Amino acid sequence: PNPTDGVVQVITSGILRGKLTLSDASGQEVGRFHRTAVNQKIDISHLPNGIYFAVMQTAENRFVQKIVLNK
Repeated sequence: PNPTDGVVQVITSGILRGKLTLSDASGQEVGRFHRTAVNQKIDISHLPNGIYFAVMQTAENRFVQKIVLNK
């Protein structure tokens, strides 16, 4: 898991065009972002502490990363 206090930095090895969604531990979507840059910061400090899953969906692949928010 990636612990954070509110800002998540998404870094890829190349430009990925796709959709980045953020879901809580119960699977409910809490955020949606369009991703086109190699390096992108997402502010999730408005969300309550807990476990979240960032899902990056491209035309070819799906990547999931667990995030622990602890402010």
